[in-house]
Amino acid sequence: MGDFPVTTINMEPMTIVGRVGVAALDLRAIREAVRQEISDPFVETVNEKVTRPATAAPTAGPHRYTLVVPNKGELSTLNLGQADPGANRINDTGLTGHSKTHVHFAKFDDPSTIISLGGGTTHGWAGFKDVLGSMQGYTMQTDGAAYQDSLGQFYVVSREGEVIVRAAKERVRIQADTTNVEIAAHQSVNVGAQKNVYLVADTGATLNDAGYTQAFDTTWTELLGSKTQKLAMGLLDVAGTAQGLFSAFKTQNEIGDNFKSGWINDPNSTAKFWVDIAKTISTVGRYIHGLSAPGQVKISGENYAGMTGGIAASMFGNLSASVTSMLSASVLGGTASLKGIAWASVWAGMGVSMKTLWGKADVKSEYGKASLSAKEDVKVASKAGAGAFTAKTKIQLNATAGPAALHGTESVLAIGGDGPGYGLGASKDGIMLGKFSSPKEFASPGPVKNESFWMLDASLGATFKSGKIQLDDSKFMAKAKKVDISAESGTVTMEGNKILIG
Repeated sequence: MGDFPVTTINMEPMTIVGRVGVAALDLRAIREAVRQEISDPFVETVNEKVTRPATAAPTAGPHRYTLVVPNKGELSTLNLGQADPGANRINDTGLTGHSKTHVHFAKFDDPSTIISLGGGTTHGWAGFKDVLGSMQGYTMQTDGAAYQDSLGQFYVVSREGEVIVRAAKERVRIQADTTNVEIAAHQSVNVGAQKNVYLVADTGATLNDAGYTQAFDTTWTELLGSKTQKLAMGLLDVAGTAQGLFSAFKTQNEIGDNFKSGWINDPNSTAKFWVDIAKTISTVGRYIHGLSAPGQVKISGENYAGMTGGIAASMFGNLSASVTSMLSASVLGGTASLKGIAWASVWAGMGVSMKTLWGKADVKSEYGKASLSAKEDVKVASKAGAGAFTAKTKIQLNATAGPAALHGTESVLAIGGDGPGYGLGASKDGIMLGKFSSPKEFASPGPVKNESFWMLDASLGATFKSGKIQLDDSKFMAKAKKVDISAESGTVTMEGNKILIG
């Protein structure tokens, strides 16, 4: 078997090269031979056989110590000192080394630690992912704690793969002590948790630092979690729901009967009453369950909290969604909608107002009914325009325990009929009871004067065809084709200064 170079020891300007046959390879003999020739400049003796020689004057450079194993499949090189530009050497000054296949350093006293470069190694232990045997790049694995510190920028990048920061059993914290933590992505940023997600801005939250190898306490986390609890508003929500249920129970029957004096039960109101019961149970249950249930996302700002979408923003809850505030809650938009697939409610403890600054305000039921009721007064007013109440089949005006009034400063009409019909017309000049030719034309209903009873400032009377009765302060007149004055029993009396007959 042929000989091959085992090691080249180069301490410029002195070079020691050893060659030995494969069959006679004895590493201990090689080590001993080297120790007999080389002294350590920092100790008095290397062993009991070698003494430190006197220090000579420095020689001319380069000063280096190079170990080379020139096997073509491995080509391991270790260089200490000045760079070596030679073939298969390392042209960098310092402590350098390279290998075509694998490099690792291991420590197995507690805590066991290994740093491995290149292909997999069997010189280790499983660890969390058991990657030492299959790793292809860089691995640092320790049973102790790991710490990295830099005075300048600390940069972690993967050119083509993922970057993962993971804690198998404890927390992960990313903290900036004096400025910002910024998370940015070209596509999406996903923040999720199996239990809860808190987004809190609060000046009372103090960052803490437990130090190296010590766990952070939960004071800061618990403080942020408590800031998101809306206990007072939750109680008000429950109270408001209960009050709405009580009011619905008291007033569900209080709507006017159809063309009768009294009240009837509204089927829609009864159905909504049972829905309100379900909503009350849901609100109370949601409040209690929400105090400790997992799967919550809570956003809190000490002063302000906002959510903005360049095109749209939405908030959705499978069971319910609420917007609450101790002072004021607002929904504002170029257009704004409050919708309920089954029912929609607007409720307030003191008052409810629906307003439009300009344009038109509608309360409408597309295919059903509409009710307006109150325990006390109900008022419908138009301050500067007209008011109209129109129905296709029936209109009812009813006071069950008091007077009913109808007034107009110019006139009041009460007319029946699809075509010419009879009714009552009253104005500041007088009143007419009789026939109207155009009862649907409220401005000019066309009173038929020869078929009416009338009262004016100076007279009253009745006219029918050619017959007429008129009474004023000075005379009574009756005119017809025939006038009969008779008494079934008793006397007909006619008195006056002059009575003309004929």
